[in-house]
Amino acid sequence: MTALVIEDGSGLNGAANTYATRDSFIDAWHADRGNGAWAAASTSARDAAIFRSMDWMESRPWRGMRQTLDQPLSWPRYEVYDEQGYQYTLVPLQVKQALAEMALRALAAQLEADQERGGAVSSISAGSVSISWENGAPAGTTYPAITALLRRFVHGGAQAPVERG
Repeated sequence: MTALVIEDGSGLNGAANTYATRDSFIDAWHADRGNGAWAAASTSARDAAIFRSMDWMESRPWRGMRQTLDQPLSWPRYEVYDEQGYQYTLVPLQVKQALAEMALRALAAQLEADQERGGAVSSISAGSVSISWENGAPAGTTYPAITALLRRFVHGGAQAPVERG
């Protein structure tokens, strides 16, 4: 398996493939929160989950623009600001935290699973059990905790839901 190579904030390391270290950031994040499933997984399983999570993270519609044309990852970026108007010049802590949270989910499930009929199913029944979804419910899995961490960094992250009457 390819080694994890951390983005140092310069955008100049062409081998960078993750925003956070496994041992000193992601492992510590989950230990602090008592996430035993993360600690119980092998190192190779945790690394694979981080790579899958990075694939998911890199598909986000990030605000701003990359700092260099040749950087392998989406961060660092220009034109992304905090609520006081300061520009983020490194990978934001919340992006690293979202990566840690997504990696935990990647241990247990495929993050972007293929969906029959695009996930447009209104109900499913099996014997006496029936599940129905609201009209307009998302076709795929949603990640509210991760969405909250990333809301100021992605397009559409701070938008309110629109309801039709």
